[in-house]
Amino acid sequence: MDRLVVTLVSSGMAAHQSGDLLTAERDLRRALELQPDEPNAMHFLGITIFAQNRPDEAWPLLDRSIRAAPGAVHFRMNYARVLRAARAYDKALIQVQHAVQLAPRDAGCYRLMGSILHHLERTDEAVAAYQSAIALAPNSLDIREDLAAALTHLGRLDEALAVLQEILQRDANRHRVRVHLGGVLIALGRIDDGLRSARDGLAKEPANPMGHATVLLASHYVTDDPAALFAEHRKIARIIEEQARSIAVKRPAKPANGRVRIAYLSPDFRNHAVAHFIEPILRHHDRTRFEVYAYADVLRPDAVTERIAASVDVWRPVYHLSHPALAQQIADDAIDILIDLAGHTAGNRAVVLAAKPARLQATYLGYPNTTALSAVDLRITDALTDPPGTAEAYNTERLIRPSPCFVAYQPAPEAQSLPVSEGPASRGEPFTFGSFNNIAKLSPLTLNLWADILAAAPQTRLVLKSSGAAGPSARQHVLQAFGDRSIAADRITFLERMASHADHLQAYRLMDLALDTYPYNGTTTTLEALWMGVPVLTLAGSTHASRVGKSLLTNLGLESFVAPNRAAYVARAISVATGGAAELNVLRSGLRSRLRHSTIMDHRGFVRRLESALLDNLQATAAGNK
Repeated sequence: MDRLVVTLVSSGMAAHQSGDLLTAERDLRRALELQPDEPNAMHFLGITIFAQNRPDEAWPLLDRSIRAAPGAVHFRMNYARVLRAARAYDKALIQVQHAVQLAPRDAGCYRLMGSILHHLERTDEAVAAYQSAIALAPNSLDIREDLAAALTHLGRLDEALAVLQEILQRDANRHRVRVHLGGVLIALGRIDDGLRSARDGLAKEPANPMGHATVLLASHYVTDDPAALFAEHRKIARIIEEQARSIAVKRPAKPANGRVRIAYLSPDFRNHAVAHFIEPILRHHDRTRFEVYAYADVLRPDAVTERIAASVDVWRPVYHLSHPALAQQIADDAIDILIDLAGHTAGNRAVVLAAKPARLQATYLGYPNTTALSAVDLRITDALTDPPGTAEAYNTERLIRPSPCFVAYQPAPEAQSLPVSEGPASRGEPFTFGSFNNIAKLSPLTLNLWADILAAAPQTRLVLKSSGAAGPSARQHVLQAFGDRSIAADRITFLERMASHADHLQAYRLMDLALDTYPYNGTTTTLEALWMGVPVLTLAGSTHASRVGKSLLTNLGLESFVAPNRAAYVARAISVATGGAAELNVLRSGLRSRLRHSTIMDHRGFVRRLESALLDNLQATAAGNK
């Protein structure tokens, strides 16, 4: 190789490492001019161009470098990392598989393979790859972090817990691990321990927006204090808004076609609870007035994804887009109204919202509180979950309440033909309470209330089902809480994960009365129970999350199942349990019809009221900008 070429490649690589991408590109291009087939120049020029957000120019250079040096493991690894960054995970996997074949004793190759497999949601294989990497590099704590993430994703929470605890025993200063540990403990129902761990980690490493989001969501499980929750939200919003400052969005002129462009942004356009509520809205929009877009931040589409895609005018898969790229895409589409469905939940794009890519922005459905972002204009709710005159103080958005209930519910297709059955008491079995809510919602307060009920009605039973309760430690945590109140473990039944959603729904026949959680009520679980003919008892609090049950049941004319305080909740549960099966069966047999004919399933009416409220606010925004 010519000495000047060697010098140019070396200086280009050094400039790239120092962040001087323009100098790196200049020197590497000059090297290629002198020696067009030089693999290092091709490869690192491709890497440098990709770093400048010009992927279409980068791919040919990287492909050529691989063909020129097919045995270069570091070329394969670098290419796989770039493809991973571009979210081209299938192509990245091909490159890293070649790297593993070339270097089967390299732990880094297996670690990268694990990461890519995890992104592809081939998580069992990712776990195996990480375990292979650890076998080759047993002292690596970084690989153990990756393994814990994969185990958490799979719901193998006890295993993830053990790995995270081992990491912290070796290095107590891994603050992000402490945050992760907090999330796992929360998912196992150990909410106080989890929040303590997550907050400890965030205190030392505050630049962790998703860690803050974990704390925000989990805080709803333990507190009903709207002021405290609002303060937490404002804190994380400031971090997000600071991140968004670097995103410069240019909005082109909107085509004058007369229709309002409304868009929905979500990572949950798939087999997820959000689908039960968003599908009827998308389907019933007035296409003479609205052009409907959907930004699907979905890695692995499924049959539900396909169904949702067919119900909109413009479908954009955006999982591969960075925050700046997605913000610009929304701006390029000239969206009038952007409705985010994630809030501060997993996979959110709060940074994109903070960049304000649309004229009017709203938050709805997927998160039970304010975003606290100044760029989000509206929050869609109702007067029961967010009472006028009080809720405004704890929301940065303008609250709009277009319908009596904030949701439009559509039962899953497989639910339509399932029969309503009698409960255990009608079959001569002990009266059985039940909850299929996420185990994280089983707060200490909830477990204490249920223990009060079981203690006062000693012949009754409790059935629980939650994916988080699959492991022994979660079940032991729940049983310990009841044991501390002298409630025998044999009165508590844990159901295993069901093979299908239809099986899950049919399991409601195993309970006579569903007990709602507090202070974070159920939504989908409440409506599923009602659809399957099971009454639900709720306790109404002071926040949206603790008043969802009140909204749902009031809109069904079931106010007698809304308790205003803890004593009333316990008393009502005991009254239903001792009141006789005949009266309860009459109620059960009519619940599905009651739900079907309620405002909650008046999809067309809900959407018309929503459209009217949104148009009023869009016009007000336009008038204010003149």
